[in-house]
Amino acid sequence: MTQGLPSPFDAQLARIRAVFAWHSDAPSVLTHSPELEDRTRDASRAAVAAEMPLAAACAEFGRAAAEAFPTDRLAAIAVGRTMTRWAAEVYHSTRAVDAGVS
Repeated sequence: MTQGLPSPFDAQLARIRAVFAWHSDAPSVLTHSPELEDRTRDASRAAVAAEMPLAAACAEFGRAAAEAFPTDRLAAIAVGRTMTRWAAEVYHSTRAVDAGVS
C-alpha cells in the first residue's frame, strides 16, 4: 500500500530542494542558513533511521546542490560541504547515543 510513496529521507530531501529553490539567486547564503541546517539535520536523522551510510546521504546532498546550482559550481560545492558537516554531526551524535545505550 505504500508503493510509490517517497521514503522519509526522500521527503526530507524534497524539503531541502525547496530551500534551494527559495535561494536560487544567492546560494552562498545557504552555508549560514538555519533553515537549511534544520532540513539537513532532519534528513540526516531520516537517513540514520533507514540505516543509510553517511557517505550515501552526503552524496545525495551534494547531488541536490549541484542540480540546484548548475551555473555556480563553487556555491554548490560550498553548500554540499556544509551539509556534509551538519550530517556528520547528526551521525556521530546518534552513534554516541547508541554506544552509550549498549
